[in-house]
Amino acid sequence: VPPLRHFTALPGWRRALLGWRGRLLDEALRDLAGATGAGYCPISLDLLPGYLAIDGFHPSQLGYQVWAGALADWLAAREKGGVAVA
Repeated sequence: VPPLRHFTALPGWRRALLGWRGRLLDEALRDLAGATGAGYCPISLDLLPGYLAIDGFHPSQLGYQVWAGALADWLAAREKGGVAVA
């Protein structure tokens, strides 16, 4: 789950609330992945303003590139055995 607390389209209290909820959902996904043997790629990107589209909610082209690069690195490390399953 992306770091919703950084989404500028959301008003302050909603951003905080959805950020908290997003963290809970991400923890649940991580736990489920661990319990089932599925892969889990944590999203630990610094969400810079340029990573969001003009709507302040969706990723920009640069945001998608950075996100895809992080996922590709994670997958490559996992394939080499350098990343735990969850």
